[in-house]
Amino acid sequence: MKTTNGSSKFNLCRHLVIRHQINIGTNVSCNMKTKNSSTSHSVINKQRREEIDRLLLNCVIHGALPYNHFNHPWYDALFENLQLGYRAPDRRTLHKRIQSQYREYINELKQLIPKDRPIAFTTDVWKSPTRDHYICLTAHLFDDEIKPVSILLSFRRLIGRKLSKNLNEYIAYELNRFGLKDCFYAGITTDNGSDIKAATELGEFGPCFPCIAHTLNLVVNHALCIWKKPNENGHPFKLYEMNVEVEVEDDLTDDFDDEIINVEQEIYLIDLNGDKQSNETNNLIASSDIDVLPTTATTDVLEDEFISDSEESDDSSVDLPSSMDQENKQLLKLLHKTHALMVRTRKLVKIMRNIGQIDQYVRNHHNGPNNGFVVDIRIRWNSTFYMLKRLIDHQIVVKSIFIHKFSDINADQRRSLANVYLDHENWDILQALHDLLAPLEFATRSLSGKHYATLALAYTTINILRNGLKPKANDSYFLVFLKKSLLSQLNLYFDVKMNKTQKELMLVASYLDPESHQQLCQEDKTAAKVLLPIFMKRELQSSVTSSTPISSISVNTIQTLTDKLKIMVGMSTNVKSLKTLTIEEELILCGRAIQSFTGDFSSFWLQYRERFSRLYRVAQRVNIIPATSVPSESIFSIAGYVARKQRTSLSSTSLRHLMVLKESHRLDALRKISRGSTY
Repeated sequence: MKTTNGSSKFNLCRHLVIRHQINIGTNVSCNMKTKNSSTSHSVINKQRREEIDRLLLNCVIHGALPYNHFNHPWYDALFENLQLGYRAPDRRTLHKRIQSQYREYINELKQLIPKDRPIAFTTDVWKSPTRDHYICLTAHLFDDEIKPVSILLSFRRLIGRKLSKNLNEYIAYELNRFGLKDCFYAGITTDNGSDIKAATELGEFGPCFPCIAHTLNLVVNHALCIWKKPNENGHPFKLYEMNVEVEVEDDLTDDFDDEIINVEQEIYLIDLNGDKQSNETNNLIASSDIDVLPTTATTDVLEDEFISDSEESDDSSVDLPSSMDQENKQLLKLLHKTHALMVRTRKLVKIMRNIGQIDQYVRNHHNGPNNGFVVDIRIRWNSTFYMLKRLIDHQIVVKSIFIHKFSDINADQRRSLANVYLDHENWDILQALHDLLAPLEFATRSLSGKHYATLALAYTTINILRNGLKPKANDSYFLVFLKKSLLSQLNLYFDVKMNKTQKELMLVASYLDPESHQQLCQEDKTAAKVLLPIFMKRELQSSVTSSTPISSISVNTIQTLTDKLKIMVGMSTNVKSLKTLTIEEELILCGRAIQSFTGDFSSFWLQYRERFSRLYRVAQRVNIIPATSVPSESIFSIAGYVARKQRTSLSSTSLRHLMVLKESHRLDALRKISRGSTY
């Protein structure tokens, strides 16, 4: 008798003997087990066993493997061949060791995280495949080399309702747990969810910032109406006053952002044009929450649940308000047409994917995409760009489908295909949408990439979009109106809705970053110079209780070796101390230095942090604030993979331990921070 997973069969043999009087060699099994055990202990020593156990534990943590992954009999044979006498620990042993390692990591993190410099945070809420809500909190600070360091502080299941009060208490509890209650809070970045914004809007964790990437998502969806019909009672058809609280439909993120659950099920990467363009499509999303039937099957095309006949009706029947001016009427009509066209385009793509013969025709076509066409999903607007890009790049193939005679498709399928025919005007609108989404997709990728997205980068990105997306003389009729719609939404979200504090911090951060400073217009530079003295005085006030007063780092002396020797023997020297700069002098000199500097943020402030000490403190506070909540979002993407179907029995506690330990390598950056801080 053998077990499939290599576990003991003693209890089963004992049951057969006692209850059924069937003896199948219980004593022999026990003797063999004892013999193997003694052999194992005699072959491999304790130190070697612990070394291999530690490596396997790292595989489970960082490779997101199940706890019992190495308990398969085939692994026993592998380990026996590689290291005679070694047997992998079972899942219970690994679980206990992960718990122990988690506690050690948290204790070390509490000791290492510096309390003498500004710390910024990101937080977000995620709904797991088991419908549980999780909340995470990340911390961000500069090290001694003025490089940003990001640390995952906590990832745990949210007990109770997802109310702003509960979210606020969670953040306060975690900050108190890590001893960060009295630290310098630079700010906290969240998504556009109403609950998380309400939990942080009072400023007890620093200024609250909406995620710029989420905001761009709202801008695109409301400006281009790629998912929802245009609202004639909303912006830009109804104007709002500056700095007045307005009610705008921001529920797009609230409704769908929590539903980003399983990366393996929802997202996979596809090249747009084979291997030659693989680098362009690292973030391509090829499946959706409204997924379709397998592409290899020849079946009737089913209408999508979000598509109705009324949504694709003739746009000429739209009733326009009589009070609306002519230009807005044209824009509203175009947005209705754009929305209906996007509905039709998704139908077309799903038909080409669903019907097996058409799908094979596309894949086998010499000008066709290697992996077929892709469908966009609502929660990621940039997937719409990739869908349109592939359609336009392979427009010849799409047009040939409507004239090709397919022998194996039925009448209903032919009728469905005829109903989604795209004429010349439709292609012009799709081209205009593609041309408008291309820079927006690149901007979102820049803000959501692996490099740290600061407020300075966000401010520069927004200004480039505003200036670059203005209508040009050679733009098509459709592109001109779509650009106007997009610019009006950019104005709404980044001028009208964004509060004064957020605008000021973004402007100051851009002024103090050499790379962003070069992109500022003279008007922005003048406005920043007006704001900076206020920020510098705040830093002066906050430094009164600091262990490193400004006066101790703002005065530098020029000493030679002979001067130092004279001081040691009591002789007078001719060394002159540099005069402490006033706020006005520091602003003028820093402006000149940063204007001609060609390096990055870190290299500039490493060179000038002692000379411009007040501005250095301001730069450390405002330039560490993340522009997006990507640090939290990326944690959720990994969590969706870790808690996949194969690991549905994983408890929330185990998931928390695994997620925190997967980020444990970031602790090395904190270990390098010297105890004698230069802040």
